Amino acid sequence: MKKNKIFLAGSSGYLGKILHDRLKSDFFLICSHRKKKKIIDLKNKKKLKELIKNKKIEIVLNLVGGQNELSKKKLIIENSNLINICNKYNIKVIFFSSSSIYGSSKILSTENNPPKPFDSYTLNKIKLENLYKKKSNDYKILRLSNVYDDKLSKSGIFKNIKEHLLFNKKISFNNLKVIRNYIHSKDVANQIKQIIIKYDRINHKIINISNENLSILSILKLFEKKYKQKIKYTINKQKKYDPSIKVGNGLARKILKYKNRFSLANTIIYSKRS
Repeated sequence: MKKNKIFLAGSSGYLGKILHDRLKSDFFLICSHRKKKKIIDLKNKKKLKELIKNKKIEIVLNLVGGQNELSKKKLIIENSNLINICNKYNIKVIFFSSSSIYGSSKILSTENNPPKPFDSYTLNKIKLENLYKKKSNDYKILRLSNVYDDKLSKSGIFKNIKEHLLFNKKISFNNLKVIRNYIHSKDVANQIKQIIIKYDRINHKIINISNENLSILSILKLFEKKYKQKIKYTINKQKKYDPSIKVGNGLARKILKYKNRFSLANTIIYSKRS
C-alpha cells in the first residue's frame, strides 16, 4: 500500500517528536529537523520549494507558530512561504492552532465560537489562522488542547504536581477553579492519522482536537487519590489573568468516528508505575 508523503514542519518540538514516532509506520515522513538540527528553514523559500517539489510532498503537518510576540514577523514569513509553495503544487496543509484562542467561556467552545485572544501566543495563533483562511487553497486548522504523555513529562501543571509529590518541590496556583482542556498525545496522533486518511472527505476547515475539561482542583484530587498523598500548595498573591477555557469535541467525534481512549486518571496511574 502506497504511503502518503508528509512534510512534518516543527518536528523538533514536543508534539513534533510524538507525531513522528506515532505516524512513521503509517506514512512516509520528511522532517524539518533531524536530531534537533534544522534541516530546512521555512524562511528560505527556495530550499523549501526544492524540498517539497523533489520529495513530492502530498500533505504538510505544520506545527510551527505562535510562541511569543517577538517571533510574529518570522512566523508570518515562514507560513506565507509554506502557503505559497503548497498552493503552487496543490499540496494540502494541516495547521496546528490552539484551543486557547477561545479565551474565557462558561460553556463549551465549539468551532463556531469567535476567538477571544488574551496574550501574544493566542494573538499569533489567530493571525496565522487568518493567514491560512485568506491565502491557502487547501487547508485544515486543528485547534489543539493541552497535550500530555504517558510519563507526564511536558513542562506544566502535571509535571509540577508529580515533582511536588516525588521530590517535595514547591507548587503554587492562581485559582483552583480555573478549567482547561487536556488530551493524551496518543489520542492526538490517532486523530491526526484519521484526518490525513479522510482529508478529502472532511468538508470542515476547523476542528477541535480535545478531550477532558478539568479544573485545577479536580486535577489535584486525582493526583492525591492515585498517590494516596496530600498535595501542599500555595495560592499566588499576585495573580495574572488565567481564564477557564472549556472546549467541546463533538465535531471531531462525528467526522472522525473516533472516541478518545486515554484519560488523565489512568495516565497518572501509568506514570506512577513507570
